[in-house]
Amino acid sequence: METIRQFLCVSLFLSAFIPFQLCAAEEAINDGQIVSAIKTQLMHDNLPFKAVGVRSHDGNVTLSGTVADLPDRDRIRSAAERTRGVRSVADRITVVPAQVPDRDIYRQIQKNILNTAASDPSALNASVENGVVTIAGSVPTYQEKELIIQMARHTRGVREVTDQLRISPPAHPPSNEKLLFDIRCRLQADVWVEDKFITVGVNNGSAVLSGTVGTVAAKNHAFADALAAGATSVDVSELNVEWQVSDEMYRRRKNDFEIAQIVRECIAADPRAAVAGLQVDVNAGIITLQGSTKNLKARNAAADIAIRTAGAQVVNLIEVSNRKERSDDAIARDISNALRSNPDIKAGRRIKVSVSHGTATLSGTVPSLLEKAQAVYTASQVEGIKKVENCIEAELGFKGCKSDGEIKKYIESRLRHDTSAGAGNVKICVEKGIVTLNGTVNTWSEKSALLDIAFDGGACFIVDNIRTEEVSDD
Repeated sequence: METIRQFLCVSLFLSAFIPFQLCAAEEAINDGQIVSAIKTQLMHDNLPFKAVGVRSHDGNVTLSGTVADLPDRDRIRSAAERTRGVRSVADRITVVPAQVPDRDIYRQIQKNILNTAASDPSALNASVENGVVTIAGSVPTYQEKELIIQMARHTRGVREVTDQLRISPPAHPPSNEKLLFDIRCRLQADVWVEDKFITVGVNNGSAVLSGTVGTVAAKNHAFADALAAGATSVDVSELNVEWQVSDEMYRRRKNDFEIAQIVRECIAADPRAAVAGLQVDVNAGIITLQGSTKNLKARNAAADIAIRTAGAQVVNLIEVSNRKERSDDAIARDISNALRSNPDIKAGRRIKVSVSHGTATLSGTVPSLLEKAQAVYTASQVEGIKKVENCIEAELGFKGCKSDGEIKKYIESRLRHDTSAGAGNVKICVEKGIVTLNGTVNTWSEKSALLDIAFDGGACFIVDNIRTEEVSDD
């Protein structure tokens, strides 16, 4: 219950900033607001926002900088793609991971494939060179392909993943009518997509999606939905991104009951996840899965389906039947190793693990709710686990937030000495960590420098009312 209360507190806290990003329909979203919204989201998600450069020109965002692992880069790109007003995202972020020998990465990849692939693992071939993983072979479905690639991307030490997997053609391809029906069903079930604005055309296994979506993330989800339905190719060139559409989605967002129903139907319809007595409970956006299955692969597949369908955190309590009981010590050891090797959990070594009769208790402190949820998910994936008690404390709020006076003093001091910000006609107001900037600068470069200074000064959020006299050609 404490976990749910903390989750709700953060959700309510973040919702205070949503109206700024979700402007009224009659207002335009400018590039400064886009940059501010993305950087604020990165700060909320405990991502290295100061190490990442964010630029926007007419809603076309470019990301640059250096991060320590692939999951961080993926989450940064995802945050940009979810931001209203963004039309495209160019990801130029460099990954410099911790030094892990290629042989160790290879062994972990092989182990994960055995626990992930629903098809014959011998049909897959993985290789590692200087931290770059290449996975080749054939899989029966798009879903399994994505599951394997994401597994590789979330392996510690991996710098990049080259996807050479092929999807085997089905023995009996679906008719145009069946494929069209399946795509429409998946679009309707996807919580990221407002399906009523999308038109679907199908011809000989190829799908064409046209119409409008609210974000780049929604466009990517629609593309993936069509492939998951069985399309051999998908054309989304006529699927336009218009931020006003997400107003409709925000008004019609699905509740916990609807999400549970959708996840239940998607798991039941996927042959990879044969779960008996499936129970899906959703509380404050956290999905809990219960039931039983005959193998670990089906258990992991069910969790993956839930994550991809609802975009939420998952606690996987599905039991694997007909397996030898494991000792509590062995389970605890595997959980500790999994927490430490998961690049999503930076504080893995600070988490204490105890196991009694198959029930794991996690305690300690992590920097964010994201890591707290990831710790539960990681523990619940370990073979032999029956239940996870989450006693981890998340450090809510923003680290290093200063007083309003300190923030304003820092910004004004920097502006007096930093000519790149060109802030002679800018007024600064700070209230409860929220910095409001009013005035005019000459170029977008000056505006970008001004926003960076405000964030460096400790701003928890920026209300950008800065106008530019000219537009950058970047």
